[in-house]
Amino acid sequence: MLCGSAYLFLPGSPLPLLAWVGLAPLLLRLQSVAGFSRFYAEGLAMLWVMELFTLGHVFDIGAGWSLLAVSAQAVVTSGVFVVFWLLRRALDWRAALLALPACWTGWEWLYTKQPLQIPTLLGATQADFTPLIQFYDLTGVWGGTFLIVLSNALLALAIARAAGDRAVLARASAAIAAAVFVPPLAYGAWVFHAKDAEPAQPAIRVALTQTGDPAKLREALVGVAAKSSEPALPMKPDLLLWPETALRREATSPENLKLWMSFYDWVSRADVPVLTGITDIETYAVPPPLLARQGQREQYFNAAALVTPQLAWYALTQPVERALDIKVYRKRELFPFFERVPFLGLFPALHRFVWREPGKPGRNYGYGNAPVVFAFLDQRGEKRRVGAFICFEILFPSVAADLVRAGADLIATVSNDQHLHSDARWVTAAHAAIRAIETRRSVARVNTVGYSLVADAWGRVHIAAPLDRAGSWIQPVQVHRGQSLYVRWGDWLPAACAIAISGLFLFAAFLALIRRIRTTRAKAITPSP
Repeated sequence: MLCGSAYLFLPGSPLPLLAWVGLAPLLLRLQSVAGFSRFYAEGLAMLWVMELFTLGHVFDIGAGWSLLAVSAQAVVTSGVFVVFWLLRRALDWRAALLALPACWTGWEWLYTKQPLQIPTLLGATQADFTPLIQFYDLTGVWGGTFLIVLSNALLALAIARAAGDRAVLARASAAIAAAVFVPPLAYGAWVFHAKDAEPAQPAIRVALTQTGDPAKLREALVGVAAKSSEPALPMKPDLLLWPETALRREATSPENLKLWMSFYDWVSRADVPVLTGITDIETYAVPPPLLARQGQREQYFNAAALVTPQLAWYALTQPVERALDIKVYRKRELFPFFERVPFLGLFPALHRFVWREPGKPGRNYGYGNAPVVFAFLDQRGEKRRVGAFICFEILFPSVAADLVRAGADLIATVSNDQHLHSDARWVTAAHAAIRAIETRRSVARVNTVGYSLVADAWGRVHIAAPLDRAGSWIQPVQVHRGQSLYVRWGDWLPAACAIAISGLFLFAAFLALIRRIRTTRAKAITPSP
């Protein structure tokens, strides 16, 4: 419950600080548990309660789907306790405890690489404490996970050694706090001091357009987005951001083509580039085997596209059938069960278990395969490059880093949080600050229902549009060049942790083999009575 409470972060809430101590009681409890079944069961129970606090609190998708998501995530994440138990058996409790930070960090990373992932990373709980997490530009969010687990492991050792002596425990706790907090805070102070010496680049004026809950709108989302953007146009923004799935790209639908032509006309008249979320539909004359097994000829993609005034004017002069030949980004990380059932390629019959909104068909979306950076001209005629990702992808450090490596000056994310509880929408929104720090790029986030916001390259939120309110908000966004260590090296820390734990296993296995050989030889030498 302590660790789960750490994920209930709202602006100004102190609850995330519980992550630094929340694991320690369980670790102390596991010291006296010998059998694997009980050891694993207690670890799994802890993770289930933690996921219940996080996923159950966040998503408004019904009790059944919430319990499925919570249980699936707890089971997948619980592998860390299997590794922890094996280390304790091969070495001892103290050695396993000291290895736990690397074990947990490596497992979190591996966990994000499989289809069931909904990343609830320990390091992400500190999103609102920007002076503390500036070192994420070196390690990514993984450095936060490592330090948090290290703090808990050291605290558990300190409590065990103190044996009830409060004075000893107080001194040990102070030393642990200094060890885990002083270096990050010192680095953060240096970063904030050094940023003032960075050459200033001309800012991009970004307008964030909220539309309100799509389920409650009486007209097409694109129409609401256009109306909501009108008040911002006299202020000459360089870029308009519209939320997820504002348009459909369906070349075989005359009605859809007509809607796109009206959209192009609006962009041409508004004279401002629009980055918008779209539903991209690809129709196959001969569908791929997986679609054919599902009896479908259409593959849906959750996508984003940038339409500039120049592109809009060109599209209006072309034959209608070519109007939708535009560059799009297709979402690469899909929400399990809600956008695509995991392991669908191995078990095509599972497509029936995709989540369905009441009265709507369920669809398994297709995966995108590469980051996409869009180019546009700002109001001064300067070329700008914006990288886009979509909604759920804000939880993945590598997605934002890929965009910067591809040349993005600015990162934009388009979202729709209509299925999140209103008091939990900051949980996903706050990840924009983490992605900004990791990449040292400003992140502009637009959402149908809020929070829409801009986080600068140091994770500071400069605008957060109110919840459930349609409108458009403009914020100058500073542009930064260069690449952080995390962008250049990627997930080096969790990869190193995974390799180190694997090496530790091999070393422990080697020691066990040596002990067995010595025991066998000793028995052979010892004469029988």
